[in-house]
Amino acid sequence: MRLRPVLLVGLLLALAAMIWPHLVRQTSVPKSAEKAPVSTSTVYTDRECLARNMALETLGNSHLRVGAREELEAITRVVLRRVELGRKHSYRNTICEVVYQQNQFSWTRELAPDTLPKAAGRWEFMLSLADTLLAGKFEHTWPEANRCVTHYKRTDNKGVGKKPNKWFRKKLRQVAIYGNHTFYCTKKPQILRAQGQSAAAR
Repeated sequence: MRLRPVLLVGLLLALAAMIWPHLVRQTSVPKSAEKAPVSTSTVYTDRECLARNMALETLGNSHLRVGAREELEAITRVVLRRVELGRKHSYRNTICEVVYQQNQFSWTRELAPDTLPKAAGRWEFMLSLADTLLAGKFEHTWPEANRCVTHYKRTDNKGVGKKPNKWFRKKLRQVAIYGNHTFYCTKKPQILRAQGQSAAAR
């Protein structure tokens, strides 16, 4: 008679061990319901990525000053050039992938990917300009010497650290200045060859 409580407890523990895994499985969050990482290349359109990059790579109301469009066009040409070069040259194959490529454009390291410019009318202006440039309607000519441009940085070096500055001097050569930015071509032979082949194809 004394063994009956012990047997009863053992039976209850065994039953609990059998039921518990089923309870846990039912209450856990299914993998399909877990929050997936945001993919900027699928969330945003080319015009949004291009517009956001133009807006956030330049100063607040800079789009209103004389000569602003030439600078914005030059920034856009860098993005398009990188798309043209693609993954074979360590860039990416779409506009959004190029804009959001890690550690390439300074604002993407400091701001949320869906950040919008604060100045009134600036976002609408950039969207409209992005549409125009995506349609190939550039107002300013792009000299042959600029066709190899793949990089740019603030001419006054504001926000540019000593290490990136040293890298620019070592790896790149200055080609032009538009607005507040200086534009560079890479010294890598393979990039220069690709530029020549691309020009010949045209």
